[in-house]
Parts: sequence; structure tokens; C-alpha cells
Amino acid sequence: MRQPLPPVPRGITERRVVLARLAIVVTIVGWLAYLIYWFSTQFLNQEAYTLQQKFLAILYLAMVTLLIFASVAYLVSRLGYLYRVRQHRRVPRAVIDAFFDAHKPALTAIVPSYREETRVVRSTLLSVALQEYPDIDVVLLIDDPPESTDPRHVALLQGARELPADIERLLAYPRERCEGAVAEFEAYCANHVTLDTAAIGRLAEHYDFAVSWLELQASSLPIEDHTDIFLKQQVFERLAADFSMTAVALREAVQTGEHVGCDRARQLYARLLNTFSARLTSFERKRFVSLSHEANKAMNLNSYLGLMGGAYADVETLSGRTLVPADPERADLVVRNPAYVLTLDADSTLLPEYCLRLVYLLEQEEFANVGVTQTPYSAYPGSSTRLERIAGATTDIQHIVHQGLTNYGASFWVGANAVIRKEALEAVEALSYEGGYPIRRYVSDRTAIEDTESSIDLVMAGWKIYNYPERLSYSATPPDFGSLAIQRRRWADGGLLILPKLRKRFRSDRKGGGERRFGEFGLRTNYLASITWTSVALVILLVFPFANQLVSPYLALLALPYFWAMSTDLKASGYRRSDIFRIYGFNLILIPVNLAGTASSLVQAITGEHGAFARTPKVKSRTVAPLLFIVSIYALIALTIYTLVNDYYSHLWNNAIFAGFNLVLASYAIVAYIGVRHSIQDVLVQLRPLLARRTQRSKRLVPVVPSELIIEPRVTDWEAVLYYGPSDYLLDVQAPSGKSKSKSKPSSNRLPASSPRRARRSLALSDALEHPAGGHEIRTFVQPVMDLQTRSIVGYEILNRINGASPNLYLDNVDLETALGIERAMLAHSVAAIDALPAEPWMSVNVSHRFLLNGDPNQLIRLKSRHSEVFFEVSGRRGETGESMAALAQLMQHFPVGLQVAIDDTIPEYNSLQLFANIRPQMIKIDRAWVQDIDRVTVRQSLTEVTVRFASQNAAIVVAEGIETPNELETLKRLGVRFGQGFLLARPVLLEELVTRLANGDASGPRKSAGSTDAA
Repeated sequence: MRQPLPPVPRGITERRVVLARLAIVVTIVGWLAYLIYWFSTQFLNQEAYTLQQKFLAILYLAMVTLLIFASVAYLVSRLGYLYRVRQHRRVPRAVIDAFFDAHKPALTAIVPSYREETRVVRSTLLSVALQEYPDIDVVLLIDDPPESTDPRHVALLQGARELPADIERLLAYPRERCEGAVAEFEAYCANHVTLDTAAIGRLAEHYDFAVSWLELQASSLPIEDHTDIFLKQQVFERLAADFSMTAVALREAVQTGEHVGCDRARQLYARLLNTFSARLTSFERKRFVSLSHEANKAMNLNSYLGLMGGAYADVETLSGRTLVPADPERADLVVRNPAYVLTLDADSTLLPEYCLRLVYLLEQEEFANVGVTQTPYSAYPGSSTRLERIAGATTDIQHIVHQGLTNYGASFWVGANAVIRKEALEAVEALSYEGGYPIRRYVSDRTAIEDTESSIDLVMAGWKIYNYPERLSYSATPPDFGSLAIQRRRWADGGLLILPKLRKRFRSDRKGGGERRFGEFGLRTNYLASITWTSVALVILLVFPFANQLVSPYLALLALPYFWAMSTDLKASGYRRSDIFRIYGFNLILIPVNLAGTASSLVQAITGEHGAFARTPKVKSRTVAPLLFIVSIYALIALTIYTLVNDYYSHLWNNAIFAGFNLVLASYAIVAYIGVRHSIQDVLVQLRPLLARRTQRSKRLVPVVPSELIIEPRVTDWEAVLYYGPSDYLLDVQAPSGKSKSKSKPSSNRLPASSPRRARRSLALSDALEHPAGGHEIRTFVQPVMDLQTRSIVGYEILNRINGASPNLYLDNVDLETALGIERAMLAHSVAAIDALPAEPWMSVNVSHRFLLNGDPNQLIRLKSRHSEVFFEVSGRRGETGESMAALAQLMQHFPVGLQVAIDDTIPEYNSLQLFANIRPQMIKIDRAWVQDIDRVTVRQSLTEVTVRFASQNAAIVVAEGIETPNELETLKRLGVRFGQGFLLARPVLLEELVTRLANGDASGPRKSAGSTDAA
């Protein structure tokens, strides 16, 4: 197993530095020589004599130049790394101890967590809690939805909530013992300047105790994977070895007759106490409506950063729990304002001296303008899979790159860990308002790479970012391709969007008379955009049939310095030189992932809306790789094979060699890092639902559109046409019913065909359908209402259509008597539908305000006589709830048990809450216009939570209408909405077809049919 690298890299020889410089010179000179060769052959000698050939020649040169630029950027960065490592001198521990004996700047560590495994978060918190820092608070920022009902998610949330107290209890005994030892020591020093032999021996014994405690914890630590081994060896055992060596040194001082001064002894006692004195707590922003609920790590951090320095009362308001500024003595929550903030991902580990050394650096005068310092994280040794090992190798190479960027003032904040000066965060603070509450942003959440954009913000505000030249932090690497693809796609999404801000910063330096650093600008540009241009360049070089004169073997020699340099760095990092080829293949299969991230950036640049933040899955089981990525990788292989064959028959031998080289390495990467069997499984898992839906569609009868719909456009449901499109409207709304051939298992709701009850239902249904109102054809559709957690049917909404269109198109344009006649006929259809359907799920029927004021209330009551539980839905739209609601309140006094009221078309707001309080409905249905894009609109989410809470307190249920996308569904579930309907869950189906399917034992019929929109 690869051993962890030492915190301080081994000495850098002059030979290694000279070779690094030579690699840069050879690459640049070689590219210039190729440029001359290219220009002379393609233009002076007129080998590219057609327009197409000239275009291909220029394109090839551009792609090669971009790749060479990226390789030079790497070579320059690693040279900067060598310079820094050679110059670095580690500060002695005694100097650091002396500094913190006199200065104790407050530090708060914040650890954002979202549904992480308890074991993983515990390891991270332990590594922070055992930092040898004199004044540190550790806050676990739990971002799990607090109202989740999934048992696994509930267990993860509960485990996260218990972790801070568990760790504090673990540290309590050694902390109390150390506090007693310090008190005893201070009493001793009141009368002594130096420690006598006995006092030194007591100090050594206290260190022996700490060693025993740490070794006990190490031996009892559960070991599940290599990250646990790392925590055991590099935190517990490393700290124990350090303390043990201190105890040995103290005893040697006694043997040699040397004295230890009280000042130095005080520092040694303080070191023991500081190790066990961290204060741990947790915070959940999603419990409070006054904080942002945006689903990304940046806003989780910002929510707590915005509270720092304040005291707050936890107040229950109509909108929900709110944090209100309060007097500290009466506050429920007091958040101190530290000098420094440590941000740390929940799957990372810090070595014990991390905080001490980084804060010490920030406290030095020459680093007063540094806003962020960090040690770019390394990969845990002992990877469990080949992919994790190679991905870890790229992580360790990136450590070298980031350290080198600091040499040229081009550092970027890497979000896994950093110590940030609070003053710097306040310099980039942005204030906005959501739902009337102030929302403060310190870390940018505009892109998925929040740390990278925040780096530019800090630099533009005059702060520097500094990479501490040691390896003091480690972080997890995805072990399978599915989780890796999600992570790397996020990394590729956002760089292009930040480029204009970088350009603005560069231009402002020129206008302000500052120094224009072309090296910094080039390296930053490469960092932000090279992931895009290298992916595009490789695809183009594989696809286009470039001439042999362009694809010169000389270019392979030109790449040798880059491959040699990286293989040397791999060797120095504990890997094999041959891993350079494995990394090349690894990068080939990531091309579709990188291009997907680039496409997401371009979409955001055009539309102005960023996509959902995709967290890297951290689960024990393998993550299914997205279908598009798997298919794209195999398509790339197929394309490479085609190129190879085509080049062979076209005698383009240089092209063929290049294609063959890429084919071999990409094929190896698929087998080694994805697995042929796993890739097939991932494709089938994601194709199965699509194939199932296609099969279901094929069983439907070909629809016949009545001619009157074409001649009379006035009967068209304009909302459905504009929302779904004319074609979908005609196919789904006007399709005639047909008997289903499905033969599923018998349902508990099925009635035998010979049942008298079935006969009565069929007769009532036939009578209603054969007697339309006033010559208008009324057709009844049924849409299931689903339990969002179990996806089971809990109810049906009955929808009537007149000549295939929404009833409102008729009812709003006829006289009152005609409208009431049509509504009575529709109610008769609804009664027939209720009688024809099973008794177990509840039913809901739409009733207009017009009918409430002028119709026959007895007809409403008759709805109940044929079913155990019926809701009738009344629109809750503003402007429609005046006299009719008063009539409804009066009518409700005479309702029989089981006949209940649902407020439909609800827009969650204050007026709606007033309406609910007056009517006390048993069901609240949230309008589909509100549900649409709810996953993107934070204000809607907050107000929906208020509605859910109100309903829960008043024994009402909440149903969301018009659920169309998976993101909307997941957001509603997170907000506590239990029931819903919409095309994503189940489309409306003709009543006759549903009855037939239920009679044949097919209870899932509604999922397979299309009807009309779900708007009543």
C-alpha cells in the first residue's frame, strides 16, 4: 500500500530544478520550430492549396497550440512548486508555541454536511477536534432536510445531530484531567521560575497519559476502509508518537540535569490542554425560514457565516421558525465572531498541526494581505479500486500544480479545506433579500465551483490566496465511475463563466496603474478553461482526417517533456512512472463528462439560470453512471475505431498511429475503471424504464381526432395547447378509449363481472354518458393522486370535459341557467364515476363558486351517499372566494360524515392562510403554477413549508398539482408535501378505460394512459 507522503517534501536537488527548466525551454522551442515547419509546408509550399485544406491546417495548429499551452502551464507550475519547496523552512514548534502562548486568535471550524455517512463525518470532526489549537469552535452544518420520512435519511440526520455531543463526551475525561494538571502547575509556578526534577517528571507523566488515551482510541477505532486506517495512523497514532517523544525528551532533560523554565513548561501544558478542548456543536439552516434554503454547499456556509457576531432569538412566526436579533443574555443562539474561519468538507482529514501552522502564518506581518491559506488536499493512500487510485494520483498531481501557482500569484481556493480571514470574507459580502429576510453571501453560489469564483472575488478585493507548502490535509476520492462522473462534471461546470470576471480583474490592474502579470493571467486562464479546450482539442484530433504532413511524429517528441515531468512527479508522489499512461486513458473516458460540464456552463451563460448543485455521492454501494456518459464513452471508442480503419485505408499512417494509441488506452480505461459488465448494467438500469414506457405507449389504440375539433377551434383547451403543445393535446385529450389487454395480477379493488354492484355501477355510468347536457358531449377523466413516498394510489380526482375542452370555456360564456344545467349534468357524471370506482381510495370532485351560490346543495350531499370518503374541490384563487366561501361555511354544517372540502388552486400566501383559517378545509391543493419550477424558487419553498405546517396543525392534508419534473418531486417531498398528482406520476385516463382495467385486475391502469391536463 502506498504510504502517506511526509508533510514537508524531501529536499529538491539542483539537478531536478535544471531539468524542469529545460523541459519548459524544449517544449516552447519545439513548438516554435513546428510553427515554422507548419507555415512553410502548408502555405509557402502550397501543400494546403484548397480552402478546406487551409481550414484543416489552421484548425490542427490551433488544437495543437492549445494542448501545448496546457502542457507548458503544467511545466511552469511544477517549476514554481520546486522553487517553493526548496525555499521552505518549517517553523520550529517552540516558536509556534511561544506565539500562541501570547496570542490566541479565535477560530471557528465549519463543516458542511449533507446526508453523509455518520462514520465519515465522525472521522472529520475528530481530526478537527484534536487540532492543537488554543481556542477553536467546531460547528457541523447539517444540510439534511429536517422533515424527511425516509428511514435511512432519518437515521443519517439523527446520527449527524448526535455526533458533536458524542465527541465532546469522548474528550471530556482527558480535558478535565489536563485542566487539573494546568491548575496544579500554575500553583507550582507561583513560587518557582524553573521546574525541578519532580515537576518535570509530573509533566512527562501527563504526556504519558495522553499517549495512552490516544493509543486506546486508535486501537478501538472501527476499521472499514483505508480512510479509517489513515485516521488511526495519521491522527491518533501520529499525535501519540509526538507526545511520546516529548515525554522522552523531558525525561532526558532530567537525566542530564537540565532545567525546564516555567514559560516553556506552560506552553507544553497548554499543548496538552488545547488538544482536548475543542467545543463542538451543530447547526441546521433549513429549520429556519429566515435563512436561505438554496441546495448548494456555498449557501450552507453563507447561512452560518452571516450569523457570526450576532445573538438571536428563535421565534415561531406564521411563516415558521425565524432567527430574530436579540439581547445576548436572552438569546437562544449566540454565534461568536472569530478572527478566522476554517472550512472543511465532511469527508476530509486534517493532520494535527494544520490550524496552528496556518493561523500562525496569517498572523505574521508579511502575510497581512493574505485572505485565504490552505494546503491543497492530497488523496488518501490505500485506495480500494483502480479508479480511486488513479483519480487519487491526479489529485496528488493537482497538489503540485496548486503549490506552484502560488509562486506566480495565481492561487485558487480549493474548497475542501482552508483557513479564511473573517475580514476578507466581509470585504466580498453581498446582501440580498429573500421573502423579506436579509441573505448575506460571502462565498459565491453562482457556479458549481463556488471556491474558484470566490477566489477571483477575493483577489479583486485586494486579498491574496496562499498555499502553505506542506501536505497537511487529505480528502476522499470517488471509488467508482458513477460518483466520479458527478464530481468531475461539477468541476468542469463554471470555469468559462468566471473568465469574464478574470478579464475584468486584469483590465482593472492596467487602468489602476497596477502591475499587469501576464504569467498570472495565463495560468489562471489555463486553470479555468483548459478542461474545456483540451477535451475539445482531443475530440477534434480524433475525428478530422488531417493530412500526414500535419500529424508529424515530431509532435510526439514535443509531448515528451510533459510526459517525462508528470511521470517524475508521480514517482515522487509514491506512484509508478507507467501510471502516466493510465492517467491518459483515464482522461480520455472523462472527455464526455468534461464536455457535459462545459455545456452546462454555456447554457447558464445563455439563459442566466444555473443548474442544480450535484453533490458527489458518498455511499458504500456503487453509484450508477449516467446513461449519457456511458453511451458517449462507447461512442468515442467506436469513433476512434472508425478513424483508425479509415486512416489505414487512406494510408494516413500518422493519424492511424495516433488513433490506435488513443483506442488502446481508452479501451483499457473502460475495462479497468468502469468495467464492461458494470457499464452494461448501468445502461440497462436506465433504459428499462424508458423501454417500459415505450411498450406501454405501443399498446394504446391509434387516436382518431373528431372533425369538429378541427373545424371549431373554440372548443380547444388553450392552456393545455400552449403548455403541452398542439400535438400532445390532440393525442392525450381527445384519444378515444380502448380496452386494455393488460393482464396483471388480480387487485383487491377488483369486482367480478357478474357482481350486482358491478351491474348497478355500469348502468349508472352508461346512463350518465348517454345523456349529455344540452347537446354537449361530457367525457369524464380520472387522474390518480399518489403518495409521494410510496408511489401508491391514495385517491382519484374526477375531471369532466365538455366536447374535449375545459368546462370553463363554456360556463364563463353562457347565461346562469345554462351554466347551472351543465354543472348539474357534470355532477351527475361525477356521481356515476364515484359509484363505478372502488370504494377504498378517496375521490375528489370539482365544484364552481357559481354552483355554491346558486345550485342545489342536496346534489353535493348526494356525492357522499355512494362512497366512503369524498372531497369536493373549490378554487381558492384570489377574487373567487367572497360570498361563495360564506355559503360554503354555512353548507358545511349540514355535511354528512365523509363529505369533505378541498381548497383547490392554492397559491401559498397570507390570504390563503386566512381562507384556510375561516373554512378549515380537510385538503389543500397547491396550484400547478406554483409547483412549476419550485425547485428553483426559494421563496415558494419557504411559503410551501408554511402551508404544510399549517395543514398539519389543523388536521388537513396537502396535495401538490401538476408535478412535471423529478426535481419538483424531490423538492416537494423535502418540504413535507405527502401527496401529489401530475404527468410525472400518472396521467389522466378516460373513466370507461379505467373501469375496464380495474375489472380486469389492472390497478395500475392510470399510469399507462393519457387524458387531459390535470387542471380541473
